[in-house]
Amino acid sequence: MKLIIKPAIRISLVYVMIGIIWVAFSDSLLLYLLASDIKQLTVMQTYKGWVYVSGTGLLLYFLLRRELRIREQKEVLLENEKKFASAVVNTAGALVLVTDSEGRIIKFNRACEKITGYSDHEVIGVHIWNLLLVSEEVAVFQRVFEVLKTSKESVEHEACLVNRNGDRRVIAWSNTILFDNQGLVEYIICTGIDITERKQIEYELRKHRAQLEELVTERTTDLIQANEKLKQEMTERKRAEEARKQMEKEMVRLEQLNLIGEMAAGIAHEIRNPMTTVRGFLQVFQSKDSFMEFRDYLELMIKELDSANSIITEFLYLAKNKAVDVEKLNLNTIIETLLPLMQADAANSEKYTNLELTDIPDLYLNEKEMRQLILNLVRNGLEAMSPGGNLTIKTYLEGQEVVLGVQDQGTGIEPGSLEKLGTPFFTTKDQGTGLGLAVCYSIAARYNAVIKVDTSPSGTTFFVRFRRPQQAFL
Repeated sequence: MKLIIKPAIRISLVYVMIGIIWVAFSDSLLLYLLASDIKQLTVMQTYKGWVYVSGTGLLLYFLLRRELRIREQKEVLLENEKKFASAVVNTAGALVLVTDSEGRIIKFNRACEKITGYSDHEVIGVHIWNLLLVSEEVAVFQRVFEVLKTSKESVEHEACLVNRNGDRRVIAWSNTILFDNQGLVEYIICTGIDITERKQIEYELRKHRAQLEELVTERTTDLIQANEKLKQEMTERKRAEEARKQMEKEMVRLEQLNLIGEMAAGIAHEIRNPMTTVRGFLQVFQSKDSFMEFRDYLELMIKELDSANSIITEFLYLAKNKAVDVEKLNLNTIIETLLPLMQADAANSEKYTNLELTDIPDLYLNEKEMRQLILNLVRNGLEAMSPGGNLTIKTYLEGQEVVLGVQDQGTGIEPGSLEKLGTPFFTTKDQGTGLGLAVCYSIAARYNAVIKVDTSPSGTTFFVRFRRPQQAFL
């Protein structure tokens, strides 16, 4: 409409201006030349009218012809642009689909035809969601159209497009609005790219990535388990090595005890017999008045002989093959029997004893040897404490073992001395013989028991671990 109105207005304005100029100029000239001759003035007015009509007619003809040529040129250019745009749209690799404001298809390029299998004649005028969209995405596409109508910017989204065969293709759409002169929505241009293969590749990549992560997780778990197993094996090997070293130490200790025991068994009677004779004569001399002035010396010698006899007795406990009679006894009963004696020893040095006994099964034991073992450990603990200290004797069941524990509140055992415990003649006491713990280790070995030591600056605990009754000592 604008192409027609503008030329008409322009021609009309030219016609009016020429008419005004002609009338004003011609009338003024005629009045000036022929003002006195009315007849001649009338004739000239007639000729003037014909000249004006013919001149303006020619002028209008050329003006209209020019405007029509310009219009034809513009129409040709517009048609060429339409053909060019149509050719570009049809040859483009992307899908180009144009609809009106209601979603009816107006333009359907060849890429759309190739993807969908429909020709443009089949889809022109059809609502896009009635033919090309899956039912679950119709609402999404309609919402996109509503957003486009209120926005001047393009809107992008992905949707599945259904072809003639029912196959689905994933399309990435970019939608743009074209407005008319009144600012109303005239066309909606939908440009799409088929990303079905890309989506499939992405899906496969995610799938392979998940599988790879799963494999990495499994492999990591396997490595962690293998590492834990290796650590466990190393720990077991370390424990086995420590046990082997401990066994070697025990073997050395037992060999020393056996050697001393054999020596004690071999010479004990030969030593004791002369000592008994000497002690007897000393007692005879001690009873005579003539030796009254030497009675203190005689008593000292008798005491020293008794001390030597006690050492020989301890030697005999170290004998390797010493035969013992065993019976079914309970450690708690033995400890309770010894309690008055232990309390007396503790009271003499201003110390205290405490019992923590629990129910334990009976063991096959020799009571005399057990009394010797317990008293040796208790006396060592009492000697290790200062006045006011408390000695605790406890029994309990731990797994497959019956445990006897003697805990003191002394200052602990130095690391250098700890390794030598149980070695015959090794002692840290000023008056000790170094045979007390050696006897304890020898007795424990005969019952297949193990002595463990836990020491710190706050005290030392000796643990004697016996096997449970079903594994009876034979």
